[in-house]
Amino acid sequence: MKVTGTVFSGRGACSRAVRAGVYPESLLGFKPEFGSLNVVVDVGLVAEIEKRFTKYVVPYYGQGLWFWKGTIESDVMIPCAIMWPVPGATKRQCIEETNVLEILAPIHLRTKLNLKDGSKIEFSLK
Repeated sequence: MKVTGTVFSGRGACSRAVRAGVYPESLLGFKPEFGSLNVVVDVGLVAEIEKRFTKYVVPYYGQGLWFWKGTIESDVMIPCAIMWPVPGATKRQCIEETNVLEILAPIHLRTKLNLKDGSKIEFSLK
């Protein structure tokens, strides 16, 4: 499934979690680069993704984040983890909107793909 989202700046909460080692390389399949990419997707898309794809859970400050494995196509295929908070979490430290996802990758996506706020990005879920 291919998904297109619009890039925007976050508050850096997930970057701090990456630095703290919250996202294990053994579960993601790669060592995440500091800095996640925030993207807005169509409302309702997350529910569709949840039904169709295997999700993994990473504990995060007493709650959790779901993530799905995916790729971003560039001059090379970039593995990524598409993050979402577990429903029912009392604090959403990282993601606050229902149509916002965060993408972790082994490279700094903004730099490598020359992305700015408002840029479109396409990624695929596995």
